[in-house]
Amino acid sequence: MHICPNCKNELSNIGTGAQFIQCVHCASILELEKNVTLLSSRPVSTSIQWVAHCVLPDGMRLVSDGQILLDASYTGVAEPLPGKALPVETFQRLLNWNVKSSFGIEHLLEDPERGHYFAPFDVLLNRKYIHYLTSLRYKQKLSFLVNAPLEPTVLADGGRKIGVLMPMKPSK
Repeated sequence: MHICPNCKNELSNIGTGAQFIQCVHCASILELEKNVTLLSSRPVSTSIQWVAHCVLPDGMRLVSDGQILLDASYTGVAEPLPGKALPVETFQRLLNWNVKSSFGIEHLLEDPERGHYFAPFDVLLNRKYIHYLTSLRYKQKLSFLVNAPLEPTVLADGGRKIGVLMPMKPSK
C-alpha cells in the first residue's frame, strides 16, 4: 500500500518505471519508489466490437467502437474493415487535434472504487481500453496526448499518432 504523504489517502497500482505521479486527491506531485504494480489485477473484458471504419488519404486504416479510434494495423482487424464507413474529415480532425501535454501508461493511477484510471491533467480513462491498449505491440512506446480532461485523448506510438480515446466524465 502506498500513502500520499500530504493528504494521507491511499495510492493504488501506480506504474512501474514511473518517476513521478500526481495524487488524484490533493494534486501533489510525488516521487515513486521502484517495483510497484502497473495495472490492476482485477479481471477486465478487453473485447471490443468494432462498428465503424475509415481509410485516410495516406492509406491509414482506422477502426472504431464509438469510444476508441485506432489504426487497424495494431488491432489485427483484417479486410474488409468492419461496420459503416465514416467521413474522413472527422477522423483527420481528431488525429490532428492540437495537444499540449503528454503522459505514459506508467502515469496512470487506478480508481479503487470503479477500477478506471486517473491520468495526469484530471483525465479519467476507461479500464477496458487501458487494458486493451496494454495488450498491443508498439513499434516504440504508447503515449497519451491531452489538452483538457473531457477532450479527446490522442494515442501515439513514439511520435506517430495512431488513434484517439474518449475520456470518461468523472463522477462527483
